[in-house]
Amino acid sequence: TAGAIGGIAASLIRVPTEVVKQRMQTRQFASAPDAVRLIVSREGFKGLYAGYGSFLLRDLPFDAIQFCIYEQLRIVSLEMAAVPKCYGNTRETRKFLGMHKML
Repeated sequence: TAGAIGGIAASLIRVPTEVVKQRMQTRQFASAPDAVRLIVSREGFKGLYAGYGSFLLRDLPFDAIQFCIYEQLRIVSLEMAAVPKCYGNTRETRKFLGMHKML
């Protein structure tokens, strides 16, 4: 859920920039400031958030999955960092790494 909440917060910035970018790609406007000014004057502030619902449906699942993967990788990296910094083939190191039965 944290990933989805973060995605919603980020979408408040991403959606207007997507709207402006898409309309500039269709050559409706010459520059980004002109696009913002004319969209707001013609359609109101809501015009900058055209397609907001479909944007959320597209991006929220990705944001949630990405956050979960990030958290799991962070946990694994923290566990890996906990490995003792000894370089010898000592019994304590093998036991810590779970290899004491193999050697």
